[in-house]
Amino acid sequence: EKKTITASEGGLNVIYPPFLEQNGYSLELVGGLVSLFAALQLVSRLPTGALYSRARARLIIGLALAAFGLSTMGYALGAWLPWLGALTALHGLAFGVVGTAMLAFCIELRPAGYSTAAMMSWYTASLSAGYMVGNTAGGWLADAFGYGVAFLVIGVAPVASLLAIWL
Repeated sequence: EKKTITASEGGLNVIYPPFLEQNGYSLELVGGLVSLFAALQLVSRLPTGALYSRARARLIIGLALAAFGLSTMGYALGAWLPWLGALTALHGLAFGVVGTAMLAFCIELRPAGYSTAAMMSWYTASLSAGYMVGNTAGGWLADAFGYGVAFLVIGVAPVASLLAIWL
């Protein structure tokens, strides 16, 4: 699931700045919106760690995946600055929650006798694989079908992951 999430994030990271620039936003504003994502991702991590428990893992991850997918798809609906700011804030919060909660969940699920370091190395390797696939796919989707379709397709992956944790 984490690979799917980082594939979505990688795809979005590639197409979001040129989408903003194409819609007439200055590079200063593009940088501000991208930084808003990073700031809210940071803000969400400590509370997620404090609230996390194995009993709440599916709920926390599920809600964050839903917010992550919907905020990604929401970019297809327009480029009005308050809309983009709200989506970017939600997206940053959701991505921070997903990443933090999924790491904790993976560590809890490690087999008896399996090293925490080995489990974390698999987790972080999946991050790299996701970004590798997502960065390429996001750019290709936007070039081939336009930004709107790319945002919609990229947003499907978190929703698919949401279904996977509930089935």
